[in-house]
Formats: sequence, structure tokens, C-alpha cells
Amino acid sequence: MSTKTTIYTLSRIAKVSPSTVSKALKNSPELSEEMRREIQKIAAEMNFRPRAVRSKIPCIGVLVQQYENIPLDFNQYLSSVLEGIAEYCHAEKLTMTLIAGSAEEWTRYDLIKELGRRGIDGVLAIRTNEESGYLETLERNNFPYCVINGTAPDRKKSVSVDFSGIGRTAGEYLRGLGHTKAGILVSPSDARGGRERLSGFLEAYPDAAVVRESELALEKPDGFLAGVLGAEKLLERAPGLTAIFATGLEPALGVINALKRRSVRVPEDISVLSCDDFPVMAYMSPTLSTVAVPLKLLGNAAAGKLHRLMRGVVPRATVTRAELGERIIERETTRKLRS
Repeated sequence: MSTKTTIYTLSRIAKVSPSTVSKALKNSPELSEEMRREIQKIAAEMNFRPRAVRSKIPCIGVLVQQYENIPLDFNQYLSSVLEGIAEYCHAEKLTMTLIAGSAEEWTRYDLIKELGRRGIDGVLAIRTNEESGYLETLERNNFPYCVINGTAPDRKKSVSVDFSGIGRTAGEYLRGLGHTKAGILVSPSDARGGRERLSGFLEAYPDAAVVRESELALEKPDGFLAGVLGAEKLLERAPGLTAIFATGLEPALGVINALKRRSVRVPEDISVLSCDDFPVMAYMSPTLSTVAVPLKLLGNAAAGKLHRLMRGVVPRATVTRAELGERIIERETTRKLRS
């Protein structure tokens, strides 16, 4: 049984994106005459016959990867990133489709065919990890994609915050407040973001006390419980510390809870700093100081990069810290030590 020739077949043979093939078949002046002729020659040799279809509004598919035994949680991080994607789609008159599933599922079945069936022209991948083999499928088929805060087969097809910069900014801020003895709770510790935040923090505090979530022997991922247990370990390992950097909202809440149960005052005895900036942080008691990265802007930047890839434009590799506007928001959980 012969395999049907599609625009993705031609893009693999010509080693260009599907959008470039489409432009060549339409004699777009955006391409050189030589490239148009080469792609048209391949199409003729493959007996390619484009379907007569109505013009459609381009559609971005957002793949949200799920993990075994962990329910999909539309937490503040995911909600903020999706809001940024949706704002870009609205401004550029694109449609957006949300698909949740496992890496194993997407790797097993014909993902390209499924995306075509849903009318999706490009993919944003969220919550990827080392098992995300479906990214290789997208790469092999020259299907436009962009990975958010993860590793892509082609680095130019990813958008990520500067996790090391977040850790470094946290350390420099606490140093500036006069804290010479600090600790860091890394949660989750097995993800790239956790590892790089730790690396950046240790640049400012080479001798900082460190607790990783992976050493807490939790039955399942639990940011709040990691904060509670992690704070206990930090206090044991570094008596006299005056500041803790918790790499997430839930771990920070757990740290504050553990300190209160020990009658340790925040920030009078120990300052607590988190990262990201979610609305609830400004309404807690005490309100939570944080290293803020506008996640809506991250989603917006990722959608913009994917949209350029869908149009055949290869953008540069990264989004800089300055573009995302990383900054310290000082609230009630941190204070300057008296000299």
C-alpha cells in the first residue's frame, strides 16, 4: 500500500519547513527562484497534488504533558503561561487548542496525523522532560514547534527563563540585605529549573546550606510538604542562618509554616524569599517577597517564536533576562539586617 504524499513528506525531502514548501508551491516572492523551482521539482516527482481547501485561521496547539500518577494541575504557573499564549493568539488572530496527554501516548501514536486532523499548524510544548520523545517526531517531520522551559532537539526552537539568573538574583538580593548565612530549598530538585536556580544561588552563596526535595523521601511530589521538611533540615544543618530561598510558592508556604511552628519569626528571625510572582503572594500574611518573572510574557514570547517558525522564519535561540523583566518584589517576608 503506497504512502500518501503530504506537505510534510515534501518538507522532509527538501529539508525545509512545511510553511516554506507551501510558499514554494504558491510561487511566493519571499523565496528565491532557485528554492521555489527545487521544491516544485520534488513535488512533481512525488506526484504531489495539494488539496483544494478553504483558507483557515492558523491554529496553535498547546501540548501540556502529564505525568504518571500525578493529576494535571492548572496551577498558577501553567495558568499564567497559557494566559500569555492566549493574549498573543487574540492579538494575531490565531486560534488555540489545548491538548493534555502523556509523553508515552504522544510518542506511541501518529502525532503528526493527529495534529493534522485537529487542524493544528504549530505546537507549543509545556512540562517536557527527558522522556518527551514526541519532540523528535516533530523535529523529524519539520513540524513547527517550540518548547517552553525545556530542552528541544533544536535549541533555536525553545523559550526559557534564565533559571540561573533567578538564583543569582535571589542570592545577590539577600547578600545586599546583610544576610551572610543563608540556605536554599530546591523543589523540585530533579528538574532543570531547580538545578539551575541552585547553581545561580551558589554563585552568590558558595557556602549556602542546601536541601533538595529529592532527599526528603516524599511518597509523591508535594511542594508544601517539601517546604515543611526542607526547613527542618536547613535549621539542623545551618544553625544561625538568617535567610531561606525557597524555589517556588508552595515550598515557601511550607517553610513559613515550619518556622511558625518552631516560634521562629518571619522576617524578624529568618527572611524567606520565593520566586515567580502570583497574585496570592501579595495577599498572604505576611506578604511574600519574591524574584518575579512575568510568566504571561514568557507564554507570549513562546507563541511569538512559534508563529515565526510557522511562517518559515528561524528566530534566535533564547529570550534574554531583560526581555522578560526579572526583578525583586520586596514584601513582608524579608528584611535588612542591622549592621
